[in-house]
Amino acid sequence: MPVYLGGKGDFFESMDYHPYAKHAPQLKEYLLLPMGYHMGGLFALFLKKTRTNDFVEMGLHHVVTMYLFGGCYLYNI
Repeated sequence: MPVYLGGKGDFFESMDYHPYAKHAPQLKEYLLLPMGYHMGGLFALFLKKTRTNDFVEMGLHHVVTMYLFGGCYLYNI
């Protein structure tokens, strides 16, 4: 993790404790906020009465983004 997120700034230490990674103190909150934003966007997308032409693309965008944020947390990147 970068120094400003509580890490040492060394890339090679990112997998030292794999698979039981030790996370920076505020990493969970840092990742939950954008994940919540995209989860809300996905819910809003499905709750709309009228569907636009980019419905599939936006749904895929929100799902892939949540997948990437979750992987970021699990792999301590």
